[in-house]
Amino acid sequence: GIRSFQAVAAYIFLVIALQRALVTPEWPQLQLVYIAMVLCLLFDFSIVQACRLEHNGYMLVALAFPDWVNGLQVVQCGLWFWAGTAKIGPWWKYVIPFIAKDNVFCPILPEGLLKKVLVKEGIVTTDRGRSEEH
Repeated sequence: GIRSFQAVAAYIFLVIALQRALVTPEWPQLQLVYIAMVLCLLFDFSIVQACRLEHNGYMLVALAFPDWVNGLQVVQCGLWFWAGTAKIGPWWKYVIPFIAKDNVFCPILPEGLLKKVLVKEGIVTTDRGRSEEH
């Protein structure tokens, strides 16, 4: 659809605030980034999703503290361990078909190939060759 004037203005404000924060990394510039992200969240959620706020948001919070380097390291380790732990559980076999469809090679594959390989009549084929019903 067509974006509203407020959404476009909030996005422009976010880009300018990010550029100023990169050039002059001081607290007032970072406050502008926080304000711009909140405005973008109010007017157009897709901008916040494109910024990957679910990852970068934690880092922006860590930057607000004096010991920001250690905070960023803790956040990054947490993201890596949580992402790795999430792939260990029995639920992972149901996620594979949905991740595979976003592969960069999917546009050149024959239509329906991944569905034929990964999902067979209500059964999800796991990466170990076993099939389990869902």
